[in-house]
Amino acid sequence: MISFSFFACEGPAGPAGDIGPQGPAGPQGPQGDEGNANVKISIFTVYDWEWAESNTAYWSYNKYVSIITSEIANSGVVLVFVKSTNSEHWQSLPYTWPGTYEKILRYWYTTNYLEINIYSEYDSYEPTSTYRFKVAAIAGEIVDNAKKGGVDLNDYDQFKDYFKIK
Repeated sequence: MISFSFFACEGPAGPAGDIGPQGPAGPQGPQGDEGNANVKISIFTVYDWEWAESNTAYWSYNKYVSIITSEIANSGVVLVFVKSTNSEHWQSLPYTWPGTYEKILRYWYTTNYLEINIYSEYDSYEPTSTYRFKVAAIAGEIVDNAKKGGVDLNDYDQFKDYFKIK
């Protein structure tokens, strides 16, 4: 009769080996939000049916906006620009449409939250247009530098040129 016995023993760990070669690059990620390290941009569309009626002359739209962080809400600045479907130019808010009955578009914000309001002097106004909004969240010290440089942040062209926004 032949018998074999095998025993496994674990010895001390050997020295670390060389680092292997770099792996291949991963796939291209999705396009991120417009902006830079100091300015974050969020763009969204509000259709006429999305406005909530507060009364016949006052309408509001509420939006969760993640770029309005607590740091921005407490010590930075949030700018909002609007463009209607028949316009190519962004206007800063608050914005007043001149005419027989003025309409005023304005906003307020807190952390992660933006409310946009339309107020009309005409008692039975109802929004009938689609609007694009561009929200810019800017760190406080960057705003100070822009103002010291003579930049009017309510002028969209000056804003986009200074911060290199598309």
